[in-house]
Amino acid sequence: MAYAIDKADLYSKNEIQDISYLFSEIYRDSRGYVKIMSGNNRSGYFYNPEVLRDQTKLDAILESRRFSLDNIYASLATYKTMKKATLDHILTVNALAVDADFTIYPGQEDISTDEARKALEMAILNGFPEPSYIEYSRNMRLVYVLDHPYIIPKNKKKAESCRSFLKRVTKCLCDNLNSHTDIINFHAEPQRLTSFIRIPYSVNKRSYGHYDYDRELYVIDTIDRFLVQTNINGSMFKWDIQKLSETVLPPLFDGYEDWKEREKGKSKKIVTIRPVSVCERRLTELETLQSRGYGVGYREKLCYFYWLTARQSGMSETETIEAIKIFNKKFPYPLQEHRLLTDCRPSDYIDTNGHRHEGWERKYKDITIRTELALGTAEPDLFGGEGMSNSEKCKNYYNKKICGETKQQKIEKQVYQVAVLRSEGKTWKEVSEILEIPLRTAKRYGERLKKSRDV
Repeated sequence: MAYAIDKADLYSKNEIQDISYLFSEIYRDSRGYVKIMSGNNRSGYFYNPEVLRDQTKLDAILESRRFSLDNIYASLATYKTMKKATLDHILTVNALAVDADFTIYPGQEDISTDEARKALEMAILNGFPEPSYIEYSRNMRLVYVLDHPYIIPKNKKKAESCRSFLKRVTKCLCDNLNSHTDIINFHAEPQRLTSFIRIPYSVNKRSYGHYDYDRELYVIDTIDRFLVQTNINGSMFKWDIQKLSETVLPPLFDGYEDWKEREKGKSKKIVTIRPVSVCERRLTELETLQSRGYGVGYREKLCYFYWLTARQSGMSETETIEAIKIFNKKFPYPLQEHRLLTDCRPSDYIDTNGHRHEGWERKYKDITIRTELALGTAEPDLFGGEGMSNSEKCKNYYNKKICGETKQQKIEKQVYQVAVLRSEGKTWKEVSEILEIPLRTAKRYGERLKKSRDV
């Protein structure tokens, strides 16, 4: 039971063994970092799960001056880095937690945790999912340990969907428990994915007081201290997240499976992160650079930029791999395939805001590509669209205008040629073939001629 204590010691050998077992079950096969904090150290420290599973290292951590015995916690989730324990930085979710603050409910202030546990056993007999273990001190926390770490995807939309799914499961667990009011009102509330568990054999410290307006300070009247205990005996039961969700979530609508299969069969639209025209131009320029013999010492760089640009143009992963293989074969001395698919693949990266992105989402300016390929002043006709100053762009446009090579001048020239060919009795199809332009473009030029004559 939970009781008031005056514990001054830290942890015994058996207690360390129990805590290590608990961490081994919760963080089994988990990657990333676990955050531990206490009442005297709210900022906390991050540790590798393997360290917490080792009894000797765990003993050194808990016995150190970093943490006090009061209100010491360990995160249920693991995090990508050792900097932040926030929602966006979650790498894996290892357990879901539900708080049953039954003493808060009016009229239940004197109910003991033993009575609450008996009421919980009745709820479990009536169909409520049994938790992996119960943490109890002043109130109860029900912890559902997952049999496999639930990995949060890197993709932002998928990550948000996964987090929403886990939050919904936790909320439905609370609603289910709150519906069992035969003995007591559990007053269950869902805990966040970034929440913590109290470390067993630590102390749940609660201070009560009031603000003294005369002295302008907060005065503590009483301090309650409760030993944190668990009901772990023997092996721990773990939940499959799919089975847990099917147990508590509302049933799906009729025909859901058929609808899901149809959705899977639909082709997904690939969203490009750059204009297709820019990507196509760069692919052509990379091939041109390769054909000019610019491959010695720069094959990896060329393949890297080709891979990145192909993905940005809208190609799928499979299509990109096939395209990069074809591109590689055109070198006099192609790269070995395993080297091509490992060394030249764009690696994932983390931006300045701490968000992880797929490697092909990197954006390069033309001037940066020229620098990476060490082109210098060579090959001035390649990679010159972006990265030019305004004066260079104006100069480039002026030179094209003198030569009659601006886009508007080319269109006017083609419109004139369309007029000549139509006057000679050529069909629209013949006009498009002669000028090597799409049939639709040829007809659009015809509409422009018609409007100009009407004017």
